Amino acid sequence: MSAEEPAGLLLQRGGQTSVMSNVDLGQLHAELKKLGVDKSVTEQDFSKALKALLAGADTPSDDVIKALYRAFDTDGSGQVDEAELIAGCTQLCSGDPTTKLRLAFACFDKDGDGHLDPQELSALLRGTIAPAVSALHSAVDFASFSADESGANLDEINNEAGGAASLSKAGEEGKVRIELKTPVGAVTIFVPSAALSGDAIGGQGSAISLDQFLKALVDGAMSKYDTDKNGTLESDEFVSFAAANPFLTAWFGRLGSKRSTGSGQSWKDVDP
Repeated sequence: MSAEEPAGLLLQRGGQTSVMSNVDLGQLHAELKKLGVDKSVTEQDFSKALKALLAGADTPSDDVIKALYRAFDTDGSGQVDEAELIAGCTQLCSGDPTTKLRLAFACFDKDGDGHLDPQELSALLRGTIAPAVSALHSAVDFASFSADESGANLDEINNEAGGAASLSKAGEEGKVRIELKTPVGAVTIFVPSAALSGDAIGGQGSAISLDQFLKALVDGAMSKYDTDKNGTLESDEFVSFAAANPFLTAWFGRLGSKRSTGSGQSWKDVDP
């Protein structure tokens, strides 16, 4: 297998489990700590840890390790931080699901205070809902919507959104209800009709920006799972949040399933 072959083929092939499915996540975490890894994992660190855990015939080739490392580098930085590595490995490694979730929690808990605050939860969810927001923005552009006295052509925007969003007139005059459909659930916001014009959807200050939808989604998650109402999610609350969420359940190791099916997909391509 060449180093240029897509990483997804290295993870699942012909219905067989990947080389990473033979790695226990807790042991990998411990092996990296032995190497002195803190927050950033180099390709050399990753290679040493895998070869220590997969000896003999199970040892992956350097090309496979290099491709796996590239697959885990989700932000294209050339380095893999601990959060990226754990997020990838939870989809591929064996091990107890709750243990994997608690390790993932520790990675996204950037300041290590034992709490996941709204900013940290937002960082976890951002990439998940970004495609739906982008689809909504494209639908507004393609529909050439302009807010005037005749009202918005919401049906046309809905058609262009292709199921990513559902728009309807709100009870309040001049307001539009937007339900965004994301892998981590639906999130609803209400915006002025003028906010849906092509000229109004550009920057972060837009009423339908990614940040606005993230805030609504995070607020909803905190409201439901922050059982002690301290404004953060602790480890047990995070486990409940992830276990109850179909997309996160899949992302953090397919809870309830010991192995993923051979789909030929990379961990980054798994649908909810």
